[in-house]
Amino acid sequence: MGGMMLRLLILSAMAAVITDAQAQALQVGSTLPAQGHTVQHAAGGQATVSSLLGAGGTVFIFWSNSCQWTTGYEQRVKELHAAAAGRGVSVVLVNSNDAGAFPEESQAYSAAKQYPLRYVHDPGAVLARALGAYRTPEVFAFSSSRVLAYSGAIDDSAGDASAVTRSYVEEFLAGRAPAPTKAFGCRIRFPDS
Repeated sequence: MGGMMLRLLILSAMAAVITDAQAQALQVGSTLPAQGHTVQHAAGGQATVSSLLGAGGTVFIFWSNSCQWTTGYEQRVKELHAAAAGRGVSVVLVNSNDAGAFPEESQAYSAAKQYPLRYVHDPGAVLARALGAYRTPEVFAFSSSRVLAYSGAIDDSAGDASAVTRSYVEEFLAGRAPAPTKAFGCRIRFPDS
């Protein structure tokens, strides 16, 4: 009985942490925080968050090198990047996972992926925490004026690209603001604070 009670207490504490992390998500209409934070390009070099922004807007997609859900979205993200580029919107993959504890999340692994879009590492998960990101893949789409217009899932079919009926990111690119959705996927492996 004591072991069962301990497990219930642990699960309850974990649920509180998850709920707290999700409750702190940046609200639509908020200005992009952490614009001066320095991120590291997967292929080398550094940049500030503000230098990654597109003239027509910016879509940050929190990413992982080892999550099966991000792997399933690779082709769709490349297509979104191509569609966004024609509209002056920057699409940026952001890896906020703890590469020290999970080496497959390192810059070397990220660079080997050779995505046609910017892929950056978020040291200390500063950007992820500022936005309230918790999953990979998870989207935060900002307007040209750096205001959050959409957050949540990329589309409505994580498992099957051929079954997508709504692409929330495509709606954002078309100038519409879909209501926020719940992101699904692997949780971000935050570095210890």
